[in-house]
Amino acid sequence: MPEIASQGINTAVNLLELPFAFLKPEVKPAETQLPRSPGVYFVLDENNQLLYIGASNNVRSRLMNNHEKLRDALKLGAIKIAWWLNRDIKIVFRLEKHWIKTFKPPLNKVYLCSEPEVIEQKRLNDKIKALEAENTALKEKVTKLKALRAKERTRREREERSSAEFAIHLVKNYKLSVVEACSTVGVSGRTYRKYAEELKDEDVGAWYRKMGIEL
Repeated sequence: MPEIASQGINTAVNLLELPFAFLKPEVKPAETQLPRSPGVYFVLDENNQLLYIGASNNVRSRLMNNHEKLRDALKLGAIKIAWWLNRDIKIVFRLEKHWIKTFKPPLNKVYLCSEPEVIEQKRLNDKIKALEAENTALKEKVTKLKALRAKERTRREREERSSAEFAIHLVKNYKLSVVEACSTVGVSGRTYRKYAEELKDEDVGAWYRKMGIEL
């Protein structure tokens, strides 16, 4: 990085020579000696294997702010936080990117992709989001259609039941045949039988069975 080297800043770094603080799962970052200055921080495991590189204008504040990668690292046990400080925040973020590309920490996956890969990944993510939105809209439409169908079915069943009950009334009280009653009301024999049995109209049921009428 010529623009940084020209300022007398050495981009080569020995992680084991940097100041550091140990962090355990049960210990909060605020309880350590983490700096409040701008800088690049390095997360290492107990064997000094680099896990993650980050940067912030306040290292301690960043690590206290529910840091997802820090939680992932702490799942492995105690870790070590090393840091490199500089007041120029632009230099800090440039070196962060440079060191991520140099060291390739496993938890910095996004920086390990080439630019075309990142663009393609973003395109795929956008497409997935669009498909999810379409799927949600389709589900809502299907739900509305099912509700309308259920409402229409209920309406038809009420009309059907009312017609069948009237046909049963004609058969019982006016001595019409089942065929005549069904024809008068405009209801099918199948529907008549369904509600006659449901209403337990034994007299009517026995009558049309005795007459041998197939409904």
